[in-house]
Amino acid sequence: MPTLALLDGHSIAYRAFYALPEDLATTSGQVTNAVYGFTRMLIKLLGDHHPEG
Repeated sequence: MPTLALLDGHSIAYRAFYALPEDLATTSGQVTNAVYGFTRMLIKLLGDHHPEG
């Protein structure tokens, strides 16, 4: 049976924003910790569970 991953993106972004240090930023100073953390969590999920849907 195919596997479908349903994600709560707001919750993941919130968790990533507060879990990572604020010094993750672009050269102009825009904080990117939530984007980085969200992407890392998504890559880990895809690697661990291999959803097909």
